[in-house]
Amino acid sequence: MKKKPGFALKNSNLRKQAEKLLAEKPVKVTAKPKDINKLFHELQVYRIELEMQNAELLAAQTQASEALERFTQLYDYAPAGYLTLDQSGVVKEINLTGAAMLGKPRQFLIGYSLVTFLPCRKLFRDYLNEVCRTSFNVSIELEIMHADGKLLDVQLESRRIRNGNEDDCFIHTIMTDISRRKALERTLQQQRANMEYLLQQQVAAQTASAIAHDLNQPLNAISVYSEVAVRYLNSGSENADQLKRALIGCIDQAHRAGQSLHELLDFLHKGELIFEPVDLNRLVEEAVMVARNDGFGGFQPELELDYSLPLVLCSQIQVKKVLVNLLRNSVEAVRESGQANASIIVRVRTWAGSNMAQVTIQDNGTGMDAETIKHIFDPFFTTKPTGMGLGLAISRSLIEANGGQLWVESDAGQGATFHFSLPFAYL
Repeated sequence: MKKKPGFALKNSNLRKQAEKLLAEKPVKVTAKPKDINKLFHELQVYRIELEMQNAELLAAQTQASEALERFTQLYDYAPAGYLTLDQSGVVKEINLTGAAMLGKPRQFLIGYSLVTFLPCRKLFRDYLNEVCRTSFNVSIELEIMHADGKLLDVQLESRRIRNGNEDDCFIHTIMTDISRRKALERTLQQQRANMEYLLQQQVAAQTASAIAHDLNQPLNAISVYSEVAVRYLNSGSENADQLKRALIGCIDQAHRAGQSLHELLDFLHKGELIFEPVDLNRLVEEAVMVARNDGFGGFQPELELDYSLPLVLCSQIQVKKVLVNLLRNSVEAVRESGQANASIIVRVRTWAGSNMAQVTIQDNGTGMDAETIKHIFDPFFTTKPTGMGLGLAISRSLIEANGGQLWVESDAGQGATFHFSLPFAYL
């Protein structure tokens, strides 16, 4: 077994001291040779045992030294900064990663207050006070200033450690660089702001188009009635009844335009709408009357109502608007087909397997192909020469705002069937 020089020197000194003490106090040997041989054997065994123990001790010291070195490397080069602070924020210990985050040598930082690196010092002092008041981990996100003046976003997670008595303590802190995450959050926030701005622009454009869509027909009707009235006046006709009907038509259409604008504004201010229990059968009957009075007369829909149906929870204004729009579309489709046996069916029933009511509006008009069905609810998509493509998009938004769904089934040349659902008021 190879002994280290330091260890051999130490043993030599101990032996000299032992021999000196033995010379000062000589021991008279009275033992028999047999006993001396036994004692010599025991001494040899003991010497070997001590050498083995010494070797184990040296091996343990070597392992401890290697473990300490590994721990030091892990501590110093960990991906996060490790600090030990006192209650006022003075650095007692810091690893190399933490020193690099601050941009200063470690020996410079020991005994230096961490608060000098923080733009918001009061926030940090309040944080230290909170850490000292509790025995749990406390986290905070703040900015620190690197030695080069650059600001870094960091997260501090600290825990109080008692140092002998109740009042004295030190603080173990993990400092993590979260600059990339915060930069990503700021980028996403900016992107959301940009998307919201674009959405507001789109909503504004759709709102203007929707207003134009709803006002177009009554304004055209006012124009026609006005032309009729002017024609009567220019012809010198004294038929006051016809002139009166033309002027009344202008008034009615003006009221209709105002009502349409009012309903649209109610839709845009959803928070002000009143959702209440409504008789869906009565609402369908009222919508049919409105459609007839709006220039879509001459059709007699077949109503299949269910008077045992529970009340639905909805906004009457919004749902009536959807019903009128779907009825107008069906009437136009039937008229475009030119069929002699044109028919429109409006059916009210319970949606199977759910606590919802279902309204179906079915016509035998021109129908739609599969490609048209894919886009029929898209804003500004239309199959009409003078259409604006907002009626069905608005209708779907209205139904969804009332907790239901709107969908269509159709085949080209075989008519179209629109369905929408609404929740029952009492479940």
